[in-house]
Formats: sequence, structure tokens, C-alpha cells
Amino acid sequence: MTLYFDGDTHTDNSSHFYIKRDGWPLTPIVGYCPGVTPPCPTCNSQKICIFFKAGFVGKNQSKWEEIMTPDNFELCNDYEIIMKSNFHPNWICKDCYDGGVVLEITKNLLDEFKKSEKNFTQKSKPIMWNENCKKLSMKEIHAKESNGDSPVSMIAVTRHQYDIDNFPKYVNYIKNMLQKSRIYYGLWSDGKKIEYDVLYVIPTDDYKEIQKHLNAHDHLNNGVTQRMALVISKDGTTKIRENNFISRN
Repeated sequence: MTLYFDGDTHTDNSSHFYIKRDGWPLTPIVGYCPGVTPPCPTCNSQKICIFFKAGFVGKNQSKWEEIMTPDNFELCNDYEIIMKSNFHPNWICKDCYDGGVVLEITKNLLDEFKKSEKNFTQKSKPIMWNENCKKLSMKEIHAKESNGDSPVSMIAVTRHQYDIDNFPKYVNYIKNMLQKSRIYYGLWSDGKKIEYDVLYVIPTDDYKEIQKHLNAHDHLNNGVTQRMALVISKDGTTKIRENNFISRN
């Protein structure tokens, strides 16, 4: 396969290319590089090719280029979502050859939050979604994150967040600075309001390790430190681990 670049100058280090296979004419499939892409959800590779299939032109393409420029998108390889996303850009990983569709983080996630928030109260248990906006049980999260039967702990990097406008900042921080390949989104009551959270998991319930993580992300939240972690056991039961090194806030 040969990539033919269009030679035009685009903002934010983006570029376009057209795909040509040996023995075949230049295709109307247009590739797009927004400069920075999320890692592959299967192998965590950064070698991602995003492309618009034939017929994906004009204002629809421009809309998605605007979405992807600020890195406000994610890569989805969930078959059911792919089948419902005919008018989304596609992607393929050059390392493991997994592929799927591009999703806008804010719109899909906000829709899920709003639906669940209708019946969510201050006494409700946390509700979690994965990066593809698929709701997960605590037992499913444990199965993904545990090395065996030992408990795991969910750590939020958000604090006092009541909208999702800044979520891409938190996602980039978890993946690029903390080098965590999986992130989760959650509804969580702080006892007064319903917070919107971005979280990651550590494969332990060790007290000192949890405390270290709870106190590591205050610079993202105007100096406000995390108040608690959620410890998940193999059977899906949970318990709160308080941050004992800070005053209640």
C-alpha cells in the first residue's frame, strides 16, 4: 500500500493522504492524521491510521476533523458500536491490525451520564463505563484489571467535576503521564453532588500504595486531593478506602 500526501498545509500538524494498493488505481478513501492519536485499545501501539471511507466527504469530514484536532476522541473496536457507526471515521492499527471506528468522547459519554443520572442519588453506588462508553459491572472491571483473585483499586484523577468539558485533559494525563492503557468514566456521589469522574485502576488494595495515588493528582484539580479510592473484590463487592492524610474537603 502506498500513501499519497495531498501537499496542502493543515493546522495542528495534521495531514491528509490517499490510499493506493499495488495494481489498483488511487482510491477515494482519504486518510487523516490529526497529529496525536489515542493508543490502540488492543495492543497500546501509537501506530494508528485514521481514514474516511468512500463517500465520506464535504461537511461530514470537516466536522470530524474539528473533533479530532483537540484530541477529543477515542478509538472503538466494539463490534456492536462499529455496526451502528456508519458515518464515523475508521481506524486501523499497523502493529496488531485491529481496527474500528472513531468516537467523540464528550457526546457519547454525556448521553450515557444523563440517562443514568436520572435515577442516581447521593446514596447510589458508583456507575462505571469503559472508553467505548459501555457500562461495566464492578466484577467485570476486576476481571480486566486483576492479576488473579486479589482486589484492585480505582483511583480518580478528577475532583469536583460536574461536566465533562475537561475530560480529554484527564484522559491524556492518565495515558501519557501515568502510562496507563485503560481508563474508566464514572458517576460518583461525594455526599453532596454527583461528580463526573475519570479513573484508572491499580492492581492492589495495599494501603500505602493507595495513599500514594490519592495524593498524586492534586495539581490537576486546583490543589484539591482525592478523598477516597474504591476497592473492588473478585465477587464485585466494593469498599471505600479513605485518604487519611488530608482533611475532609
